[in-house]
Amino acid sequence: MTKGYENVVGNLDNWLLRKIDAVESFCDMEAKKAERYGKINAKWIDRTGHARQGLTGIARWEGMWKLMIYMFHTVDYGVWLELCNDGKYAILEEAIDHIEIEFIAGIRRIMEMQ
Repeated sequence: MTKGYENVVGNLDNWLLRKIDAVESFCDMEAKKAERYGKINAKWIDRTGHARQGLTGIARWEGMWKLMIYMFHTVDYGVWLELCNDGKYAILEEAIDHIEIEFIAGIRRIMEMQ
């Protein structure tokens, strides 16, 4: 192999690693933003505070090329809050929807960067 080829491949590897790091950091930040939104805007009245404190947003890799943002309850009755009473107390989808436009714009900016 030639030196030029090795440089090109090395530069591409570095570029890819920088993109992956930027996307991962951005997704972590957006997951926490969704979590914060959910905790602030949850529609139920706190009795113990556990449901609100337990709302969690995380970004996790699924396989090598798929990074997912998850938002979930950590209390057993979180399912009830989301599904009962015609969704009156649901917050998970709303929290994810809240970050959607900024998320898409942010990912585009990362991908367009050199």
